[in-house]
Amino acid sequence: MIKPTNPESYALITWTDSLQFKACFLSFAAQVKGFVGGCRPIIRIDGAHLSGYYKGVMLTAVAIDGNKEIFVLAYEIVDTESIDSWTYFFRNLRSLFAQYESQKEDWTFISDRMRGVESALFEVFPRATRRICCQHLYSNCKAAGWSGATFHKMFWIAANAYNEYVFEKAMSKIKDFDAAAYDYLKNVEEQWSVHMLDRTVCCDHNTTNFVESFNAITKANRDMPVLTLLEAGGGEFEVRDGHVKFPVTLGNIACGCGKWQGSEIPCKHGLKVIYNQRLDPRDFVSPFYKGLLTNSLMETTSTP
Repeated sequence: MIKPTNPESYALITWTDSLQFKACFLSFAAQVKGFVGGCRPIIRIDGAHLSGYYKGVMLTAVAIDGNKEIFVLAYEIVDTESIDSWTYFFRNLRSLFAQYESQKEDWTFISDRMRGVESALFEVFPRATRRICCQHLYSNCKAAGWSGATFHKMFWIAANAYNEYVFEKAMSKIKDFDAAAYDYLKNVEEQWSVHMLDRTVCCDHNTTNFVESFNAITKANRDMPVLTLLEAGGGEFEVRDGHVKFPVTLGNIACGCGKWQGSEIPCKHGLKVIYNQRLDPRDFVSPFYKGLLTNSLMETTSTP
């Protein structure tokens, strides 16, 4: 449905040999056009677990626009987070860019050290640059036993250093604090300190806060079945009635058939959406009717 209703969008669904759902990848035309045409060449990637009956993982690619605001590029639903699922994700990203005649291969990706990301990324984008989220890097340090106010301060001075002098000075203090911590950080192959970052990318971010903010927004819907999850958003729905499709908007209490707006009682299309979303129809009825319905109910219950 996405392809005929949103021309030039990229949508792919994959099935197993036994015709069971395996994965899907989606990016609407406006998303990729906006990214290729106006966003900096850095992509934040992350995975968020689905909490519904069938479980699964939602992989997301998020960029930032010129106003430093979240710009969602693409998302994918897979059964589990693995090398195969991330490879599927990156291959679709590559095909997505090729569809819009973007020959760029040296994209910058930033993420935490998720399972399967590194090998999958460089298999599909061998010229890519990878940044590591400093917040996750610091969490790894804490897990290894390097923590406390002193280490915390030195770590973030090194992470946010805009020049090599400040970075090396902070690292020297970390070495005096704990040589093992110094060796660990020195051996991190990904970019993590600001002074290491490619200036041509024009982005000094060294955390994945943007994509995690997007994941936080979707948390309330991640217990839904896959189809419902992908359709959720903004209270806008589409209901088929025979050969006609009617747009229904819960927030505005409106349906394309016009009946709901005219009577302020949900039409049959609105009711389908209300019940589908497990909501109470009485919340979408005009207060005038609620008074009449209450009086009518009282009269019925008082009748012998």
